[in-house]
Amino acid sequence: MGNSQRNSSKDLGWLGGFVDGEGSIMMLQKSQYNLRSKRGEKYSFFDPAIKISGTEVTGLNHLTEILDSLGLPHHVSWRIPQNATHKKSWMVEAKGVKRCLRWCQVLLDCLVIKKKEAENMLEFCHSRMEMQTKYFTKSAPYTDRQYVLIQSLRGRRKGTRLF
Repeated sequence: MGNSQRNSSKDLGWLGGFVDGEGSIMMLQKSQYNLRSKRGEKYSFFDPAIKISGTEVTGLNHLTEILDSLGLPHHVSWRIPQNATHKKSWMVEAKGVKRCLRWCQVLLDCLVIKKKEAENMLEFCHSRMEMQTKYFTKSAPYTDRQYVLIQSLRGRRKGTRLF
């Protein structure tokens, strides 16, 4: 029993390091048409996501074994490059409030570089779950604090990261 706990601790450390190095903790903006609106207006909503990518199949196999053992929901996809000089790559991702909440609960203690992002995502997911319970809908309005958390997780490409 002690040996499996040691391996579990080792696997969690490996997972945290892998997410710190090859992962992204982010907020995706999505648009959708309001079907209830007579004018067909579009509205935006935000979807939390955790993504990890790589090219080595042994890394993917080890990663998915750990995720399965921890009960962390995930989806694996492959990207085949159009340029023959690039390698085929894989991506493991978890999207949505409930999935990302679970991931952040597991990862929080073993992250270093992306710890603040995980804390922000955890806070966002908790607050969205509370609002969904309060309003009985997933489309509850965002609070000012939730917008601050969204902004902090939007990504470097848009130049909106606060830290």
